[in-house]
Amino acid sequence: MSNIIKKIEDAMMAAAFAEAGEHEYARGLLTAGKNSHKKVLLSTDCPVVTGKVLDHAFNLCKRLGSALEVYQIIPMDMSATSPQEFFEKGTRRLQSLQEKMKQLGISYKYSIKEASLQDELTVVASKRRDIMAVIIPVCDGVREQEDEFKSSISGLFRCPVIFFES
Repeated sequence: MSNIIKKIEDAMMAAAFAEAGEHEYARGLLTAGKNSHKKVLLSTDCPVVTGKVLDHAFNLCKRLGSALEVYQIIPMDMSATSPQEFFEKGTRRLQSLQEKMKQLGISYKYSIKEASLQDELTVVASKRRDIMAVIIPVCDGVREQEDEFKSSISGLFRCPVIFFES
C-alpha cells in the first residue's frame, strides 16, 4: 500500500513541476531508475572509436536513463601483421583507455578474436536481455555486403540498432 502512495506522491510532484514549465525535470521524476539496469551497447570492429560516436552514445544514454557499455573487437589478423612492440604498445593503450572509461562510469571491453563483429553480436544477442539499444559505427573502409550486414544485425536484437556513419 505504501508503494502505491509513493507513486501517487511522485506523480503529483511531477505534475507540479510540469505545470511550472519544468518538463524535463518532471519526466525525470517519473522515469528515474526505470532503465538504470539497462545498457546501450556500442560495439565495433573499427580500430578507433571516435569522439563523435561516443558523444552520440552518451546523449542517447542520457535520454534513456541507461548506462553505456563499449565492446571493441580487434581482428586477430590485425595483431598478427603488426610488429610485436607495436602490438604491445597498442594493448597498453587499450588497457589505459579501459581504466579512463571506468572512471567515467563506462564499461569498456575489448577482445582480440578471429570471429567477426557479426559472429560476436550474434552471441551477445542470444545471451543478453539488458540491452536497450545498440550502436554500431561504420568504419571508413567499405565493408563487404554492408546492406546484408545491417539487415542481419538488425534482426538479431529486440531493440533499436543504430548504424553510425560519420
